[in-house]
Amino acid sequence: MSIAIIKNPESLFKYFVLLLLLPVIGAFVSFIFNFNFDQSFDNQYLMGDWLINYSDGGFKRRGLSGSLVFLIQDLTASSLSLILFLMQLTFFVLFLIYYFKGIWNSKLNFLYISLLLTPITFMAYPSYAFGFVGRKEIILFFIFAYYIYYLKYSEKNLKKEYFIYFLLVFAMLMHELTFFYIPYFIFAGYIQSGKFELKKVLLFFGSVLIPMIVLVLFGGKVNQGESYAIIAKRGITIDPYGVLEIADSFSPLKHYMEFWPGYLLYAIVIVAGTLQFTYFLKSNNPDKRNRVLQFFIISIIFSLPLFVIAIDWGRWIHIHFMLLLLLFSLFLEPLNKSKTYTKDFKIFTRNNLIALLIVFSSVFWKMDHFKIGINPGGIAKRIITGSF
Repeated sequence: MSIAIIKNPESLFKYFVLLLLLPVIGAFVSFIFNFNFDQSFDNQYLMGDWLINYSDGGFKRRGLSGSLVFLIQDLTASSLSLILFLMQLTFFVLFLIYYFKGIWNSKLNFLYISLLLTPITFMAYPSYAFGFVGRKEIILFFIFAYYIYYLKYSEKNLKKEYFIYFLLVFAMLMHELTFFYIPYFIFAGYIQSGKFELKKVLLFFGSVLIPMIVLVLFGGKVNQGESYAIIAKRGITIDPYGVLEIADSFSPLKHYMEFWPGYLLYAIVIVAGTLQFTYFLKSNNPDKRNRVLQFFIISIIFSLPLFVIAIDWGRWIHIHFMLLLLLFSLFLEPLNKSKTYTKDFKIFTRNNLIALLIVFSSVFWKMDHFKIGINPGGIAKRIITGSF
């Protein structure tokens, strides 16, 4: 079965993708609003992480976000909840803007769309909001989306390039997880130029390594005794035993020993996700498949220390596949608007049916941000139970 398309069937996909992602975007905005304004939501991790600050004991890891929020509150007299909501929303919107700008003039297909609609990429937000919505990695997603757009479309100049390095330093001071994903920036530059430029490689590594060394050598504890009181004076009571309580004292080994069966399931998620992404390359860019697979394995290995010292494996895996999705923007062919298609656009092809199967199966499971790699339910459970 096929349908006739007069001009550029691929051009319709950008609107189709946007339409599919509108519920995801709406869910993200709704959830961060609830997390910041509804007192019945658990705020010990999401808000607590964003409110780590330098006011309690001085310089520390992740402390820039809270100090920025405090500064904005002092200047505007706004509530912390409103400032946090707008800050998280701003980074999310910037990420979406540059992601769509990066794919807007590219040829898309159903197989590519299936990469977006899985619990390891965009569908992580509505399927398990507590673990993924509003987290600080949204800053990293924005920076990488901006970098991909810069590589594809922006006129190259030193100001823009050094602005990206500055953003990486900023991201490191917001959350040190940025360090473990720097290979994606290096490989993106390699894909675009066809070579590793030593100066740029050193600048990328320096942008995250120098802040990491400074944080390790001079950073104090996340909570030095006054964080809860300082935040409370500014209008928010953070629930106890959250990130402010355990960031410096939690021992992951005991946790892994207790919940190891659930953590083993994350291997299935990584393998399944890798197969899905490599199948897209096999169908669209077969000459790039082996190189990208090798790079992805290197990236996973580079981030292994993060998996050892921090228990949010679902988040770390989600970040890997979101960055891989953004990286794949470089593999999309440009859309030739002047080309007229006289052949039919076939709906029922093998790739399209596989894409449909991937999307259909994705609504019946979710990936938790820690402890359980695969959990039945997902979007289907939310729809059936009405638990939005």
